[in-house]
Amino acid sequence: MRLLYTDDRTYIIREFNLINRRVENGEMIERAIEDFANRSDVDDIRNFADVFITCKRTGGDLVEVIKRTSDIITDKIEIQQDIKVLVSQKKFESKIMAIAPLGIILFLKMSSPTLLHRYISSAH
Repeated sequence: MRLLYTDDRTYIIREFNLINRRVENGEMIERAIEDFANRSDVDDIRNFADVFITCKRTGGDLVEVIKRTSDIITDKIEIQQDIKVLVSQKKFESKIMAIAPLGIILFLKMSSPTLLHRYISSAH
């Protein structure tokens, strides 16, 4: 984590330091991680804590479970980012579609003012 976050004041670095201190003081890692998950109020962190605690209690392959959980969380984040990009594109397209008629009218007015004037006159 220190390679990603060089500043010691970064939230995640402070949290990992807190978890390490608590474990060094004899507290069970499950309790320290569960406390972090509760304080973070982030679903992915809570899910990770639940998986970690369950795996630790049942004696599962902790490394493999953490790797799979990490992959799932990464996939989820990528999907969320893809959805945000698609929604942004659609919003941009709708703005362009709202402005397009005005652009066409301005183009017609500048390129051929008599044509537009004749069309408006014949509509009445």
